[in-house]
Amino acid sequence: MAALHPVLWGFAAGFTMSLMLGTVFFSLLQVSIHQGYKHGVAIASGVIVCDILFLVLALGFSEAVSDFYQKNRVTMAWVGCTALVMLGLIQILRKPPHARSEDSRKHLSYIQCATRGFLLNLVNPGNLIIWLVALNNPLTAGLSVSQKVQFAAAGLVAIFLTESGISYAAQQLRRWATPSHLHKLDLFVGVVFILAGLRMAWTYLF
Repeated sequence: MAALHPVLWGFAAGFTMSLMLGTVFFSLLQVSIHQGYKHGVAIASGVIVCDILFLVLALGFSEAVSDFYQKNRVTMAWVGCTALVMLGLIQILRKPPHARSEDSRKHLSYIQCATRGFLLNLVNPGNLIIWLVALNNPLTAGLSVSQKVQFAAAGLVAIFLTESGISYAAQQLRRWATPSHLHKLDLFVGVVFILAGLRMAWTYLF
């Protein structure tokens, strides 16, 4: 780790985390295409707030968090799995855009988008585990507290910038966003959520 500054490692780690094809990634695409870049940035902001919470736990209470996770991993997995499957079913079962009334087509507010990003990040215990591993592996274990803070801060900046970039790129597809295409996107995102929930169940429950 001494060969490279913790900030560079943090940027690399954050960039890698952002490109993992999880529920946040597909929700970013969906919302940015539906509503535009700024709403996608709101989702990214919610993710960052959740990651800050994870980092506080990982930096200051790693042993306690590990113990809590070991004792409650089944409950946490059930909650996360159920939440993702329910979100997926909501996506799949809701009416296609052209069949909805004007009232039901109201866009999400920035606060709602940020809340979605926060909750999607929160319900997956794997995200907390990733930060615990990132801050307590052979490459980072020897860092001082201040260096770990630099690593974490750089990771957060990289995640926000990458996810904002994904949102901006997705917005460019809005001309493609006919009601038929949007409905297919909703179905696809719903399937991704359900598969993510089932994968979580398989990973943590069996």
